[in-house]
Amino acid sequence: MALACSSTNLQAQTVHGQPDIWLFWHNNYKFAEKWSVQTEVHMRFDDYFRYKEQFLFRPSITFQPAKQVSYSLGYTYIHTFPYGQYPLATDRPEHNIWEQVQFKQKIKKVSLTHRLRLEQRFQSSFDSEQNKFDFAEVQYGNRFRYRISIKVPITDKLSFHAFDELWIRSTNKIKDISFDRNWFYAGLGYQFTPAVGLQLGYLHQYIKNNATLFEQHHTMQLTLKTVIGKPKTT
Repeated sequence: MALACSSTNLQAQTVHGQPDIWLFWHNNYKFAEKWSVQTEVHMRFDDYFRYKEQFLFRPSITFQPAKQVSYSLGYTYIHTFPYGQYPLATDRPEHNIWEQVQFKQKIKKVSLTHRLRLEQRFQSSFDSEQNKFDFAEVQYGNRFRYRISIKVPITDKLSFHAFDELWIRSTNKIKDISFDRNWFYAGLGYQFTPAVGLQLGYLHQYIKNNATLFEQHHTMQLTLKTVIGKPKTT
């Protein structure tokens, strides 16, 4: 009986999704020995370049007291467009604030990084009269993210990168905790200069929309990383 119920639940689940292409720019400005400011811009497309999926703008500030650890505080603006088989009625904006701690390890030439991030999410609600999402009524929630990353140098400029990231979400009732998504990434990075690097990789996304609806995307991600400024010594 238990097996039959489990089989029924699995059959009731629907998995949808098309291949994605994501473009990502990350800039780091180190203005003091232990302090830096980051800026991220993401442009995400669904079904290759057929539909706009999301636009993200994410500034943050980081304090790094030691080489192995850093602490960050940031903000993200997320603009989600209607896309896919189950599109939103219209564009949906979101604001979130997040706190992050990152630990680094070195095993010979291999770099291992653990990243923990807690997000406070302020999501817009759909106004059926105005036919749009707005913040007249805010949907508040929390989300926890844990990412483990590995970097393996191949040459002085070429390296292999991979990570796996688990996302857990909750509503304003902290007891309502559930799986949100999982990301797995693998790709190659090339460091043209100390200030400019490029990564091209594959990202697999598995996302829970609700109890019976899931998204799965095979994604090509192109990432530009830049560094500006010089640290000021005191």
